[in-house]
Amino acid sequence: MSDDTPILQNAHAYVSATRVVLNGTTYATRNIAAVSTVRKKRRRFGPDMAVLFGLIWFGMALLFASPVNIALGATLAGWGLYQLFRPSQYTVVLATSGGHIDGLTLTNKAATEQIASAIATAITQR
Repeated sequence: MSDDTPILQNAHAYVSATRVVLNGTTYATRNIAAVSTVRKKRRRFGPDMAVLFGLIWFGMALLFASPVNIALGATLAGWGLYQLFRPSQYTVVLATSGGHIDGLTLTNKAATEQIASAIATAITQR
């Protein structure tokens, strides 16, 4: 196998024994010590407050029959609900001598694990 034969090549990543390209950024495989995938934690305080205040705004607007405020309250509550229930994000983290680098973030867990596995294979082949 030549050094630049791709181990994995898709829309998100290119991985070979000599280089890894994630989101258009190229990393030398020799500089990567380890790779892992992590699930990003979501901040819940903002969306929780948006739902709470949106529902209060909506209720007060209904009480006073204000169509514009009904729409604004419903929009705020809807945005908060969307933020609470949107898909999780998974990140491929590269460990280098300079520290940890978030290489790629996707909502597809299987794709991030496949990319991390390919990078681990490339590290062992260098």
